[in-house]
Amino acid sequence: MLHSELRPHRALRLRRVAVWTFPLAAVLFTLHGLASSDCFPFLGLLPLAVSATHSAMKMYPVLRPGALRNLPVLWSPHTTVLLDTGMAFLHGLVLLISIVQITTAYHYNTGEVMLGAYCTVFLIVVGSIHGMYAMYYVLRFVNEFMDHYQRLAALELKQQPGDAGKGAEKAPSVQAKSL
Repeated sequence: MLHSELRPHRALRLRRVAVWTFPLAAVLFTLHGLASSDCFPFLGLLPLAVSATHSAMKMYPVLRPGALRNLPVLWSPHTTVLLDTGMAFLHGLVLLISIVQITTAYHYNTGEVMLGAYCTVFLIVVGSIHGMYAMYYVLRFVNEFMDHYQRLAALELKQQPGDAGKGAEKAPSVQAKSL
């Protein structure tokens, strides 16, 4: 079951935020790159572009459920977990590199540092959205695994010693001999 089946309004809002931040970030990252005469701010657009594309692809079936059903791999929970986790780590990595480069490369030029700091807000917001989705899925998979494990343990407890053909046999008890 996908997150959009649980709370479509909340999942759709967060995916929209990830899509809507890209045009605003593109303007600020471009201005920062032009002002600093450096190509690194343009590289900050890469994770945001991938994030916007991924979020738009996840929103499309919610808005039009009959579309793109030929590609079930794109909509599987496992693919979503991998993409959201990867995007969260990629945003965090670019954010860390951005913070280090802002403080060292521009020699504390206040205009460029402020513009770079404004650009990192987009990385923080979108990276947090992907991190939240990744944690949701990981906790959901752990919960399903534990539920499955508890059901198996309950079935084993219900088995009688005479049910040799239905499940695992109980090992004969060994009594310790007193010396």
